[in-house]
Amino acid sequence: MAIEYKYAIIYMPTGFVWSRYRSRKQALKAFRNIDPNIRHEFKIVSIDDPLVESYYEKVNRKRIMMGLPPIDPRYPNPKV
Repeated sequence: MAIEYKYAIIYMPTGFVWSRYRSRKQALKAFRNIDPNIRHEFKIVSIDDPLVESYYEKVNRKRIMMGLPPIDPRYPNPKV
């Protein structure tokens, strides 16, 4: 069975997707490990959030130009 991500931690000032998680519990655990001084700049969102989608649109445009397969945010990165 394939891994399917449901949550992501994003860095709000730039929209960078920090990492993706299968459950809210995993995301919260990782969120608590972020330095408290900068934690307010991060946010846990659903993988379907428009911020996540726009980030992967940008990433996939660059990957296609480099001849690499695009990334689906719900599944692990493809092997190259």
